[in-house]
Amino acid sequence: MFKRIVVGWNGTDASERALEWALQRGNEVPIIVVHVVERSASGFDEERVEAVLDRQTPARRWDVETRITEGDPEEVFAAELRPDTLLVLGTPAHQRGSRWSLGARLAGRHGGGTVAVIPSAPRDDVGLPVVAGVDGSLASLRAVDVAVGEALHRHVEVEIFHAWRPPSTWAPVFGEVSADLEVFESMHRRTLDDALARTRHSAAKVTGYLRRADAFQLLAEAGDEASLLVVASHGYGPLRRFFLGSVSVMLLMDPPCPVLVVTEERADEPEPESKR
Repeated sequence: MFKRIVVGWNGTDASERALEWALQRGNEVPIIVVHVVERSASGFDEERVEAVLDRQTPARRWDVETRITEGDPEEVFAAELRPDTLLVLGTPAHQRGSRWSLGARLAGRHGGGTVAVIPSAPRDDVGLPVVAGVDGSLASLRAVDVAVGEALHRHVEVEIFHAWRPPSTWAPVFGEVSADLEVFESMHRRTLDDALARTRHSAAKVTGYLRRADAFQLLAEAGDEASLLVVASHGYGPLRRFFLGSVSVMLLMDPPCPVLVVTEERADEPEPESKR
């Protein structure tokens, strides 16, 4: 699915963890390690990168390129976002200042690429499923595609979650509460069915879950028992996203596991059948 992996590097433990994760994910995909600096005179810590490579399987040949670029990190990495690219970034164990990390800001960009934010603390996630969250959007269907591809790569199952709640404007009439809730649930079940239909011809084992719950809470809890959590971003832009809120951004602020956010493409795809 991905033809290249770009890793953000700044010499910190968080970026080292991101590189380690990318190497373990690798699968013969070229890896480009990019260090963005404010001044061209700044150097690249090649020795630390080599140390990370040496800790991996010695017999394996890595296709790794290192690159140093001058500029603003957000703009440099935003230019790397495209459908064939997995952009991997670390997150510090202790946030200082704003929690709007580089990964969270990039998640709102267009381009169709996928942003992966890797927690600083490694854990044993062998055999754990890949979890995908869907909301009925075209972007979340692309997230399902990514989740299936990653699950096949890891030889694990896929769990697809869709959370729903009654509309905030809902004013139930006495005696009709149960009937209304059944209608709402039926509408949301079609959203989950669209996502499951996307996986119909896949070799992966896929299970869908419809839950009446808060989407962030549901996915954060599912991520605690997952090897990966894959969601979509709708590219609202930083200002609108700040006021509207975003499940994907909230997950990136405190990732329960490696979180992959599929960014929105500029070109539109045909709508799911249930939306027509």
